[in-house]
Amino acid sequence: MLLFIVLQNLISMDLLFLFICVPFMALSLLLLMFRAKETKGVDLDSIAEDTYK
Repeated sequence: MLLFIVLQNLISMDLLFLFICVPFMALSLLLLMFRAKETKGVDLDSIAEDTYK
């Protein structure tokens, strides 16, 4: 939080948010690409409501 306060006085807010958001968005996209499971060929009708309770 202190780093954010110091940096907002040094660079413009739009660049600050760009530098903060873009790495996390890229990381989340990579996590989604490599960690999400493929659902092709999975029988989704066999999954009941109480499967994940």
